[in-house]
Amino acid sequence: MHGNQYQLLQSRRFLPLFATQFLGALNDNFFKNALVILILYRLAAASGLDGQVLVTVAAGAFILPFFLFSAIAGQLADKFEKARLIQLIKLAEVLIMALAVVGFLWGDAYLMLAVLFLMGTQSTFFGPLKYGILPDHLAEDELIGGNALIEAGTFLAILIGTILLTGWVMVVGLLMPLEIVSAEALSYERAHMLGSNILGRLLLAALLVLPLWKGVHHIRSIALDFGGGERDAAVGALLYLVASAGSVLAILAVGRL
Repeated sequence: MHGNQYQLLQSRRFLPLFATQFLGALNDNFFKNALVILILYRLAAASGLDGQVLVTVAAGAFILPFFLFSAIAGQLADKFEKARLIQLIKLAEVLIMALAVVGFLWGDAYLMLAVLFLMGTQSTFFGPLKYGILPDHLAEDELIGGNALIEAGTFLAILIGTILLTGWVMVVGLLMPLEIVSAEALSYERAHMLGSNILGRLLLAALLVLPLWKGVHHIRSIALDFGGGERDAAVGALLYLVASAGSVLAILAVGRL
């Protein structure tokens, strides 16, 4: 495609798939981060479980299906009609998120971990389809632009889903210790209790620092996907400088807990 690749976003051949992938990735990361925060600040204490262990289990529960089912997902994508499979997988996502609502209402950590595993499973089966269906809907000279838009949309959704919930953690773990926000604004005591030992402080620091670096990496990738190769060195240097400064502030804040 020699024209503007953004024209694909105005096409019914491409826009529904782009929106489906974007919202799915946003939903996955929003729920995953919401669950991590809920475990740290409520579920672990309420259920008498170790919050640090539960957070590790939550990360593993989402990633595990990619190891278990990726090969099967690829075989199914080749064997059956891709459009029909996407419809079924997205219907399954709606049902899984309905189960997630029940988990949040009940405050059941184990149910929400099971939901996280199911979300990882549906993402695993959707993965080969979102790229495999593109040749059925796009011309050969549109495939590069279509792939770039799908990838950029995925990164942007991950970034937004991470920032929405991580912002709350940053208020608790960064702005309050620096006395920028009043400790009464949110339940700072829970973050303080978590930071009472070295492992808890490392976990809090990771919650603040890792999404920051992940975010700047995604922003740089999006800039490259949309033709920013000429300015990549300058953009990358600026982004990593911001990430470094934010990391130092986060570590200093956690150290003051």
